[in-house]
Amino acid sequence: MHDPIRAQYPLISMTNALSQLVNLKQGHDEGLLDYIKRFKHARDVAVSHMGTDLLKQFAEYQEEFKGLTTDTDKKKFKDELFEAWMAYLVIRGSDQSKYGSLTANFVQQYSLGNDQYPRTIEMATDVLSQHRFDSKFYENQKKHHAYKQNEKAVEDGVGATSFAQKDKSKDLVLFVENQVTVAPSALIKTESQETNGPSKKRWQGCNQKAKKMPIMICHRVLMMIPLKHRHPTGVLTIRKLKKDGVD
Repeated sequence: MHDPIRAQYPLISMTNALSQLVNLKQGHDEGLLDYIKRFKHARDVAVSHMGTDLLKQFAEYQEEFKGLTTDTDKKKFKDELFEAWMAYLVIRGSDQSKYGSLTANFVQQYSLGNDQYPRTIEMATDVLSQHRFDSKFYENQKKHHAYKQNEKAVEDGVGATSFAQKDKSKDLVLFVENQVTVAPSALIKTESQETNGPSKKRWQGCNQKAKKMPIMICHRVLMMIPLKHRHPTGVLTIRKLKKDGVD
């Protein structure tokens, strides 16, 4: 029976394993020990494909290696280089919202002639575990919490009818840039302006209610619009708005 796994081109397997190891990143909600466990698994897979000697020739080009005088020291340098690389990849792949300042400090200290990079995965783990999370991590947490609150408000239908306008004789056009990534994102123009073609000068800013609306609520209202009212250019036309929603 033909085995597609065994028949795979060897360089594909090796390249994929190496790519997964080098590009492995800690998840934002992933604990440090879980990240280290995943990293070690990826390392073992990569080693099974190419061993640990791939950096030995690279070592011979390093200034530190050239300064060594004994064969014992040179061998030790080569043998320890792969583990030092793994330690660096652990630091590199760690959540930079938590450890970004630590990574930057390693770079700065090395440029000043003070090499503080950990040499083993265990040392890298200890350094990361003792580091106090950067302020950026807590800022991201606050933003995520606010996003979840807005998302919950959308699910509960809070403010979904705030776009209903008193003037029902005119069509309104709402335009959202990149869906939910830009705020405030709703721009309004009348039907009479629509007949003259899109123009930046004719766009009116959001009314006060729309400016205060959470972006996710704006997105939900737009998703309620029937497809037949969508403009070919991506502009959405809403007709016969009522206080209780969109027809």
